[in-house]
Amino acid sequence: MNNLIKKWIEYLSTIKRYSSHTALNYNHDINNFMAFMTHHFGTSITPEQYTKISSQDIRSWLAHRHQNNDSPRSTARALSALRNFARFCSHHHHLDLASLAAIKAPRIKKSLPRPLSHEQSTQLLNDIDLHAPESWIGQRNKAFFMLLYGTGLRISEALSLKGDVLSNQGQINVTGKGGKTRIVPLLETITQEIQIYVDLCPYPITPKTSLFLGQRGNTLVAAIAQRALRDYRRSMGLPDSVTPHALRHTCASHLMNESSDLRGIQELLGHASLSSTQIYTNLDQQKIIETFKKTHPRGKI
Repeated sequence: MNNLIKKWIEYLSTIKRYSSHTALNYNHDINNFMAFMTHHFGTSITPEQYTKISSQDIRSWLAHRHQNNDSPRSTARALSALRNFARFCSHHHHLDLASLAAIKAPRIKKSLPRPLSHEQSTQLLNDIDLHAPESWIGQRNKAFFMLLYGTGLRISEALSLKGDVLSNQGQINVTGKGGKTRIVPLLETITQEIQIYVDLCPYPITPKTSLFLGQRGNTLVAAIAQRALRDYRRSMGLPDSVTPHALRHTCASHLMNESSDLRGIQELLGHASLSSTQIYTNLDQQKIIETFKKTHPRGKI
């Protein structure tokens, strides 16, 4: 089965153009499934044995994940990986896992995003540069987080940008999930902050090099950016929900409050489905309800 898994991951990466992050997670999930089945049956899983895995065997795996305190969301992703792998094996290698059809995904409680308030986002962008060991790193952090808030980019999308951003005349071409590209407007204030960072950076930034660099001149990695924001929020006593991805939510929710242009926000964020963007309308409605309860004469009854 190891050879089949390798072919599947290669298929996801090259043909389906899944992100490296998704492919890595799916690879982990399917190997976790195979490791459980190996222990469950007391022998390594062969292609022939794979097709004989029953729905009860799969439920045992799901129960094992529950006992290990894996979250419903994590288990749902693992089950999605298994379905994806099963489709690949069926279509390309004629190995069917018919028992999988009887398995339902665990229910996931829908949670609304937790955007920053206008005051929190303003304070963050004004102060984040003061929480860095060197001035150029502080300015990099400021420019980076301002970019996330001002464009709604995913952190991986922002880290993949090149130095040619400054010559793109107010817009950037972004490659998102599934290799899909979109054009995102870039505000002049963000361009100015990026330019200040580029001028302060001790390493050369050219149109072909990464825009955001780490302390040693290599491409900035997500963990470092996340740590910078984590250190800031802890020093300011902010909740753990203040993350780089929360700035994407903040961008969307603030735009929704001002314009309610659902389709435009969908295009800005690069959502494949409008349903992914509609969560911000729920957020807006929740805010209206909370305001109503606080201000209506009978709201406290």
